[in-house]
Amino acid sequence: MDEEKGKYLDELVPGQPFPPSIFVAKNVRINSKDSGPKVSLYLSDCTDRRKAKLWSATPAQQTLLLQSSLIRVTGDVAGGRDQYTGEITIQSFEAVDPLPKDLSPYREPLPASHEATRQRFDRLLNSVGNPFLKTLLNDIFRPKTCRRFENAVAAGSHHHAFRGGLLQHTVEVAELCLQTCGTLPFLRRDLLVSAALLHDIGKLVEMDQGLRAGDFTALGVLEGHVHHGAFRVQQAVSEVEGFPSGLKQALVHLLLSHHGCAEWGSPKCPAIPEAAVLAQCDQISAHATEFHEAAKEAVPGQLSVWRGDRSIFVGDLGLDDLDLGSGATPLTTEAVPAETAAPQPQDTNRFATASVRLPIRGLVAAGDPGQSSEEEEEAREVVPPPGGADYLLRVTGDSMVGAGILEGDLLFIKQAQTARHGETVIAHVPASGNVVKRYEETVAGISLVSENPIYGPIPITEETRIQGKVVGLLREF
Repeated sequence: MDEEKGKYLDELVPGQPFPPSIFVAKNVRINSKDSGPKVSLYLSDCTDRRKAKLWSATPAQQTLLLQSSLIRVTGDVAGGRDQYTGEITIQSFEAVDPLPKDLSPYREPLPASHEATRQRFDRLLNSVGNPFLKTLLNDIFRPKTCRRFENAVAAGSHHHAFRGGLLQHTVEVAELCLQTCGTLPFLRRDLLVSAALLHDIGKLVEMDQGLRAGDFTALGVLEGHVHHGAFRVQQAVSEVEGFPSGLKQALVHLLLSHHGCAEWGSPKCPAIPEAAVLAQCDQISAHATEFHEAAKEAVPGQLSVWRGDRSIFVGDLGLDDLDLGSGATPLTTEAVPAETAAPQPQDTNRFATASVRLPIRGLVAAGDPGQSSEEEEEAREVVPPPGGADYLLRVTGDSMVGAGILEGDLLFIKQAQTARHGETVIAHVPASGNVVKRYEETVAGISLVSENPIYGPIPITEETRIQGKVVGLLREF
């Protein structure tokens, strides 16, 4: 026990009082009702975070708790085998002023997986091929911002409410979006992944990220992270020369609609496919993690706990004794080299079971159609994506960078003579050769569209032939 600090939270014994000890006081809630504790809060230090309550508090004490970062507390720890086990009842407290020079005993530790999560974030950031989005992300995630972002909490309670939680939540959402792009090829991958990486950037100012990490700031109460994040991105976009106005509108819309509906604090409801996916992936990460964290906090024999307005089952179903497979993300540091980042990378396909030998049928142009070549380069032993593939094509040019298709990539092609709106296809253009483009149907007609604004659409004529659909991608280094 540190003589100045007193006990650490992980040293407190349920059912026993503890001597004066210094903790961070945060997430202070004043109860205006006559029943229940007058004040509820969390106490934290470098070892743990615990719920605490103060049954009676004068207005002066309430103000002191709201304004103090560190408090010296005496109290009792609840015992027994119910949901209150380990909670602290404060008997007396005083503010610590001035603050100690060394604050390390009071800062919550980063997760053990933090460095691996940071590498996954970098990999996602580097996977964006669209030059405008890539410039925007690099401008926003500069080293100083990255340091704050990597250490920030995602919430004050419920989910990812710990140092490094914002980074973990962001990576989870972006990887869920990336997986969805492999299933729904009409999604604009770079737009969706970029929005996922930026969707909670406003939380850096919505909440305190210091000792009282998770407490709302004045800006957080008055504006919120959704509005502020969209505003911050709009400012950054204005500094990127030539940023397409349509891309800006789509990106800002994704940020404004990522909470899904007005009841959950979303200024706009999703109005394009990528916005619908982002909102759902955000919910998946938040709620699944909330359930998981609730189960970890449960005491033996407890069946359920209340989180907000829902009851979460935390009882034992015996599932841990069964082999039900792993839910590990396909972008873990062990599974994928740092440079691999593709819409549907074949070496991260958890559903494929065997490799096959596919021919590489020359070059397909993602740029100047004249760059195409029908020469068969070689064959390659590969693991195909779900549903299989008939052959491979190597990409030359940069017209599809917005879809995450870069020069040198190998595309998995499934033979087809027709296509649907939004699908990425291989088409033969008379007098030009084969091209990889997005198939687009509008009231103005059918055309082959690039994912790079410097290239115009190619109208489909009677001589144009659809030869196949892009069903996967392999990137080599």
